[in-house]
Amino acid sequence: VWGTAYALVERVQVHGLSWESVRAALYQVLLGKTCFHLWFLYMLLGLYLVHPVLRRFTAAASRGEVLYFLLLCFLFASLLPAWTAFHPEGVVGALLERLQVHLVLGYAGYYVAGWYLRHYTIGRVPEFLLYLLGILGLVLTLGGDALLGGGRELWYSDTAPGVALTAAALCALFRYVLGISEERSRRRAVHALGSYVFGAYLIHQLWMLLFRWLGLTVTALEPVFFVPLLALVLLALSLPMAWLLRLIPGAGKWLT
Repeated sequence: VWGTAYALVERVQVHGLSWESVRAALYQVLLGKTCFHLWFLYMLLGLYLVHPVLRRFTAAASRGEVLYFLLLCFLFASLLPAWTAFHPEGVVGALLERLQVHLVLGYAGYYVAGWYLRHYTIGRVPEFLLYLLGILGLVLTLGGDALLGGGRELWYSDTAPGVALTAAALCALFRYVLGISEERSRRRAVHALGSYVFGAYLIHQLWMLLFRWLGLTVTALEPVFFVPLLALVLLALSLPMAWLLRLIPGAGKWLT
């Protein structure tokens, strides 16, 4: 639905509204060629296909076994690929090519890590260490190329070490500091917003399209100030729309 909506807006801007535009928009969605931020939905489709298997694993596995799986994911999907980027002809790259450990690649590690951080309670010391690693991850993401080289794509990729560490730290932050948990909760009001965040994510590019049409872009003003301001404005505009969409009988929860 969302892919078709965005693809249709794009087609209408160029070719006008017609049945051919609708047909072309639907075909674009099947090909995965729609608004860039909807890559997330296609990724979710892949995870949902393997969800029954991962669910059985997490239900039967011990905490140590889940941690072992997550360690393998971080090692083979994040750390070792980053290493091989600097040593393409080395032993590690050759072994990665031979081992082909596809089970722990891609986004499965994030999926299980989110479950782990939600299902298990971590102590204060591991929580604090996770925040420190998250700050380190943010530094690596933003400054890895300048500090170590390798190119921006290496440090900005979805499974880059810095991205993975920051994502885990943010997950813990939202659980323990901002109140997304039953135990140690500090701000329960944030929990209510969780129902609408996904909808806001899906909607926010509609506002961006409107802003671009009005001539407002992230480079319109000094980005270091304008980008955070724009993010807050988008959130403030998109959350009410997500709330309204959820009120649609029957379809609301599926749209957001």
